[in-house]
Amino acid sequence: MGFVDANFHFVVYSQNEEEHKKNIPDEFEWGYYCTEDTFISLKNGKRGLCTYNGLELIPPIYESLQFIGHNLYAIQESNGQFRIIS
Repeated sequence: MGFVDANFHFVVYSQNEEEHKKNIPDEFEWGYYCTEDTFISLKNGKRGLCTYNGLELIPPIYESLQFIGHNLYAIQESNGQFRIIS
């Protein structure tokens, strides 16, 4: 689970006690916790999947992106169509 800190960064606690929290990089408008290593990003109004160091695993070009499980994601493209990607 996560929370928003005083600087409006979304922060999640890591299972590694020495690395007790991770911030979503400043270039993203917002983020939603996905896994300990990734978050669903919001950038320029579009969603993608990123790591906490800013690496874009799925570029933020989709209207909607939902984590389904087992490395599967449901995306909504600009034409309104949904599809599953891994």
